[in-house]
Amino acid sequence: MSTRPVQCCRAEIETIAAAVEGVVDTAAVLQDAGTPKAAIVAYVTPASVLPEAVLAACRARVPSHMVPSAVVGLDTMPRLPNGKVRSAAVKPAC
Repeated sequence: MSTRPVQCCRAEIETIAAAVEGVVDTAAVLQDAGTPKAAIVAYVTPASVLPEAVLAACRARVPSHMVPSAVVGLDTMPRLPNGKVRSAAVKPAC
């Protein structure tokens, strides 16, 4: 994933978010890719996970350009049969 002019690894963000206590599933999505408004959004399940806990974990382990702009809690992660996140089903957060 690229947020111009630097790159970041979605899997790294997802791994960090997954290590936060209570997180069951994660997905990092680049919203508005290719525009000046591009932003990384982390989606986590369950919805009861505190977004600040995920952000704090990311701030402690990755450069600032890789810290998500938002963390959105979901009851269930919408996935396709192949296991990928169904991006059309996750709501824009920024």
